[in-house]
Order: sequence, then C-alpha cells, then structure tokens
Amino acid sequence: MKYLLVLISFLSIRAYGTPPDYVVYYTTGKCLKKTGGKTEVVKKGDKLLASDQLVLSNDSRLVLICKNFKAIQLTQKNLKSLKSLTDCSNEGSSLTSSYFKYVWAEFTHPHGSPEKDPRHYMKNVGAVNRGCPLLQTLVSIDTIHYYNDKLLVRWEPSNASFVTSFYSDAIDGRLLYTHNLSGNSIRIENVLKNWDIGEYYWELAPENNIPCQRNYLRIWNEKDYRNAVNALLSTVVPTSAAETAYMQGYILEENHFLVDAAKKYLKAFELEPTNQLYKNTQAKFYE
Repeated sequence: MKYLLVLISFLSIRAYGTPPDYVVYYTTGKCLKKTGGKTEVVKKGDKLLASDQLVLSNDSRLVLICKNFKAIQLTQKNLKSLKSLTDCSNEGSSLTSSYFKYVWAEFTHPHGSPEKDPRHYMKNVGAVNRGCPLLQTLVSIDTIHYYNDKLLVRWEPSNASFVTSFYSDAIDGRLLYTHNLSGNSIRIENVLKNWDIGEYYWELAPENNIPCQRNYLRIWNEKDYRNAVNALLSTVVPTSAAETAYMQGYILEENHFLVDAAKKYLKAFELEPTNQLYKNTQAKFYE
C-alpha cells in the first residue's frame, strides 16, 4: 500500500510538471476535456496536452495558444484528440506572437504572472532605442506614427527643465520647432497642428544636456493611416469585448500607432473598470 501511494505521488508530480502543448485563451459554450476517463469543463487558463480529447457543443468556441505562441480557434463539434490538430505546426503571426507569449507565460509560469505588465513582452522593448537615456517617458516615443489627433506624452515628475526640438533630418537638418517645457508632459497635437505629411525627427531632453539621438515621427495622410491601423487590427483574435480592446491597443502600441492604441486601452478600461491592468495601462496615456 505504501509503495502504491509513493507511485501515485510520483506520477502526479510528473504529470503536473509536464510542459503543456496548449493553453486555453478563451472559451464560450460547453467545452469538455477528457483525460484518462475523467471529464472536466474547459476553462480559461487551463493547460492541455496533445493526448487530451475535447468535446465541443454546437454553440461553443475555443481559442487555444500553442507553445509556439500561435492562436488557433476550434468550433468543430465532437473534436477527438488534440493530436489531430495541425495548425500549430506553422509559425504564428509575428504581429501577435509577443502578446500570446505573454499569455502563455501568464498561465504557465509556476509562480503566477511573471510580469504585471504584458507590454514588457513587446518586441520593441529591450532594443537599442533612440532618445535620451536621462528621460524616461511612460510610453515609448522612439517611433511614432501619427495622424491628426490628441496624443499626450508624459514622463515621471522631475526637478529638471526639459526642452523639445523638431528637425527635418535625423542628423543636423533644419530646426523646425523648439520649446522649453514646464511640467512633465507635452501634447504632440499642439506642436504638429497644420504640419505637412512627411517624416520628422525630434528630441525631448533635459535643458542644457548633450544632444540626444533623435526620435522618429511620421505624419500620415488619413487614408493610408487608417489602412495601416485596420491591417494591424485584423490580426487580433476576438474574445471578450474588453480583452479584445486591450489586445488591439497592445498590437497598435507595439507598432507605434500610439493615438489609436490609447483609445483601445481606454475602451478596455471603460468596459472593465475594476481591471487593474487596464486601469494602469490607459493611465500612461491620459492625465
């Protein structure tokens, strides 16, 4: 009997420690998992193995994240074994992989969520950035794609005085605008009002500091801007209204469309005002 208990404990630990092949990202309707003769309701965050069997009802929808950070959607009734799925064999979209990498880590990390802010998983984080190392803005301004709307850039309060300057080129070039700033924010729309479509370079730096590598800013025409935003939004996997809006904001921010990213983050927060992540994220864009 003692040997049997030890064996059961060993097998339980081994099963628990087996890396999952899938993580449940979203589910609606009735979805059941069958493992070793045991049937359980599938829930968000569940970890699944390729040997598991799923049974879906007619009105159910299941979104799984593969271990290569690709999302697949299942609606087929009476699906047999996850081994039969081939969708995960292909690489996922590079536009969504960092977000789903966060989701995977959130549900599989042994000590809970490894990061309180999924934006730390963005591909543009940790790269060599332009800008001034002495000034840390609340959102990355290394690159901004812009079209005629409100955009607030904020940084942590400081005793230092700051100046912003806009130029026609990345190095040297014509000085187009310069202004000494008070407080800890700048409204980009006030600077760029009536500016022509094109590419500009700018810096936001402490006054009397060594010149910094300039940030890149592109002003788009309305049609091309909207087409670019819609192309990015088309990669988002729809789930609940709030989570969909948050993922939209994430994809747009990662690709430097900050104006529309802010709007999506705000929408997520308005839909779920008790969600601390949504609250903290939108607060980086709004006073």
